[in-house]
Formats: sequence, C-alpha cells, structure tokens
Amino acid sequence: MPSLVSRVLRRAPAPVETKAAPAPSGTSAPEDWFLDLTVGRATSAGMRVGAREAMRVPAVKRAVDLIGSTLGTLPVRVFTLSTDEARKLDPDHPAFGLVYRAANGWTSARKFRETLTRDALLHGDGFAYVVRVAGKPRELIHLPPGTVSVELDEITREPFYRATIDGVSQVLTWRDVLHVPAPTLDGVRGASPVSLGREAIGLALTLEAHAARLFANGARPGGVLMFAKSLGDTVAARMKKSWQAAFGGEGTGGTAVLEEGAEYKSVTLTSVDAEFMAQRRHQVREVANVFGLPSTMLGDTENATYSNVEGLAQSFRDETILPWVAAWEDAYARALLDEGELATHAILFDLDALDRADLAAKSEAMAKRRAAGVTTANEERRTLNLPDHANGNELGSPYTTANAGKPAEQAA
Repeated sequence: MPSLVSRVLRRAPAPVETKAAPAPSGTSAPEDWFLDLTVGRATSAGMRVGAREAMRVPAVKRAVDLIGSTLGTLPVRVFTLSTDEARKLDPDHPAFGLVYRAANGWTSARKFRETLTRDALLHGDGFAYVVRVAGKPRELIHLPPGTVSVELDEITREPFYRATIDGVSQVLTWRDVLHVPAPTLDGVRGASPVSLGREAIGLALTLEAHAARLFANGARPGGVLMFAKSLGDTVAARMKKSWQAAFGGEGTGGTAVLEEGAEYKSVTLTSVDAEFMAQRRHQVREVANVFGLPSTMLGDTENATYSNVEGLAQSFRDETILPWVAAWEDAYARALLDEGELATHAILFDLDALDRADLAAKSEAMAKRRAAGVTTANEERRTLNLPDHANGNELGSPYTTANAGKPAEQAA
C-alpha cells in the first residue's frame, strides 16, 4: 500500500520541460552527497567520514543534539504586524498550529524542528513537504535526506525540488517545500558542518579508535615487574597468569601476588601519552569550531571559569543559535505565508528561554532605558514579543511623579 507521503506527493505538478534533469551519480564516480549518505568520504587520517561515522564522535553527537534540541524546544508563533511595528499573536492563522503545536498528526512541532535541524547539520539540508488544503498549509511532512535534490530552472533560475518517494520522482515548486539549509556555499544547497569539517572529524575518529585499541584488555600496565635473574618457562607462565587475573578483564583493579623476588616499578605518563591526550582535547575544540559552538558546550572545561560562563552562554545564543533561528524563520515564512502576508505577518522564535540566565541584567537595562526616556514601554514590550499597551507610547520616565500623572490629566 502506498505511504501517506507518496499519496500526497503524487498530487504534485508534473515536471516542466525547461528544467534540467540532474546528472546521474553512478557507482563508478559517485557524487559527494551519495558518499555522505552511505560510506562517507575519505579523509587524510584514513577514516571515511559521513553522517553515521561522524555521530560516533562524542563531540559531534553532543553538538548535533545540543543545537537540534535547543531549536526544537524554543516556542514558535505566528504574529500579525502593524505599521508601527507592533506585534500581536495570530492563533487563527493556518500555520500557527503547525509551528507551535504539531507539524502533522504524528509529529510534534518540537520533534519536527529537531529532526530537520539534525538533517541540516549532518547532510546540509532539512526538507519537508507542505500539504495544502484549499491553498492553506495543513501539514508538514518530513522528507528524509537523500530523497530530495535541489535544482534551478534554466530560464527563471528559481529553485525547484525533485523528491523520490517509493521509487517515484516528483517535481515540487519552492512553495511546496520547507527547506532549512545549513550555511551555503553556492546559494542553493546547504554545506553541512560534517562535510566541511570531515578532516577534523576524521582525525577525532582516528584518535578514538587508537584509544580504544590502547585500552583493550586492560590497556597498558601502570608498571612493570623486574626480576634479578631470568625465569623459567613454568615460573614465567605462573607470574603472567597471576598478573592477568589481577589486572586483566573482570579482575581489573585486583591485587597481584608477586613471587621470585619480583619488584614492581611504576610506569609514569610519558610525553607521548600527554601529547596524545592533549590532541584528543584539541579535536573537541576543532569539532566545536566546525559547529560554531563554544567548546565548553562539548565538555571542554579546561579554560572555563565562573566569570566567563555567562559570556559563553551569550556566545552560544548569538553565534550558534541565532543564525539557525534566522534560517528557520526564513524557511517558515517562505513556505507557510502567502505572498501578501509577508508584509503583514511574521513567524518568530521566542528566545526568552535562552535569555533567562541573563534576565536580571536585561531587566536592569530595560529599566535604565525607560528611566532615561530613551525608549517607550511599547518599544520594550515589542522586544519581548508582547502586544502594545494602550498607555505605552509615553517617552517620559515612568519613575517620576510628573510623568506618572500625565495619563490621569489627559483623561480629565
């Protein structure tokens, strides 16, 4: 039985003759997108890096989970805009429920955003099909990576999408697809951090594999046994068995019984070992750079202090999350708002959850601006996505007696 997605997409318009078909990606010379989805692309470190391989690196998994879950948990709402830039919630808009509650009957808006963001981080683009009823958006259906290609019309240069569902290729217009790209190099397809940073991720995988081999079966000993004279085969075998029972497998951490005048000499950490561990820490920072994250968010707390934690949180908000918020808001507006609504409506993220840690400082700054007569109450309310207040356009300080009496005097 055809899936719901395939039944919906088969109602899509037929291909236009002027649209060029994509070049085939054969097994003899596969394209980069095919390698990213399957075996991954080769790196100088010897590892092949694709989405699945990259997620084996703890720092990569943490980065993808952190960015995706943050964007998923931030509330999104539809607002109407007035000529004075005032915003008012529009819960009756057809897109309101799709962005605030559920993208479709089986996917919450939170999970939907998290999934498409993950696709964009790992593959470069997140795609969803916009199901419309009577011209209005009714559902958003996730399109998995590898099932959609982006192409350009040869005449108009408008993008269009070729989606393959159940082996059937459908051509969709840019109005039919919600497209969330990672930062792009060509203005059409997103370039995933995994693809751009595959060398750094490949080295992290190599170091991870080396560490796993190093610590296999009890790893290197913390010391060596030294004997004044050579041992016979029987004694050597007995000593080896005793040592392995104490320090190998399930016996790790036990106590070795030394015989034949054996002396235990502790083996200290060598400069090579220290360099290896430093290299692993460095790769965490490299992965953080690839994803545009403060490295402290990935567990690198070596340079974190109490005094700079607040600044790092602000950096995460401004440098990591805000660019993705902008990409999502653009994608929502392009797919869910009619052309005539672009000037009267906006689909906006509520960033208050990211600002809670600095709420006291922001509140103090608002109060100072109001006291100095720099902003009105309504101007401050708009920064919080709150509707205008009837008496909120007075520029004077709300903390002075003269200004406080103005509304009453005007009413009289």
